Amino acid sequence: MPTQRTAACDVDDFKEALSRRLEPDAAHALLARIGFAAITYELLKGEIVEGLRSFFSWPDDTGELLPDEEYQTQVLSRDKNVYRASCLWLVEHMESFTLEDLDVLTRLHEQRGQAVHKGGYYFFNPEDDVDIELVRDAVDIVRRVGQFWGRINIEINSEFDDQEIADHEIRSGASMLCDMLLWVVK
Repeated sequence: MPTQRTAACDVDDFKEALSRRLEPDAAHALLARIGFAAITYELLKGEIVEGLRSFFSWPDDTGELLPDEEYQTQVLSRDKNVYRASCLWLVEHMESFTLEDLDVLTRLHEQRGQAVHKGGYYFFNPEDDVDIELVRDAVDIVRRVGQFWGRINIEINSEFDDQEIADHEIRSGASMLCDMLLWVVK
């Protein structure tokens, strides 16, 4: 059982850690890491959900892209959450997207939720921080998903016929933005 002395030490330690966390440079760095995690999650979600929705879409008479019935049967039927359903489709159809990647994305979603919906969490829990290694893993997934969609676009676009384009030369806008943000945050 803690004594008044150990409780006072714990309070003093917490005050000191919190004070360090709230120093302007430390607070700015923490906000940058929180923002980077949130932006990476949203970019990845867009690459996955919107990329897949577009893949299964055809223009109507006005030119608006509308998903076909296969989108419902092949993608949305996998899970009630569109993001998770889209990820599960990628696990099955994209060689370089695995269940381990899905685990990374699940953990990133949880971290993003903690940071965004419980804004002060990281400030008032100075022993915790944004898991930058997790975000780096997600940035790698953003790159691979962008390459997947880019490769499909190259294969169906006659402009690229008879051209050899290596995967490392294919970059999505989301991937480039993540790389720039990673450079800023590290």
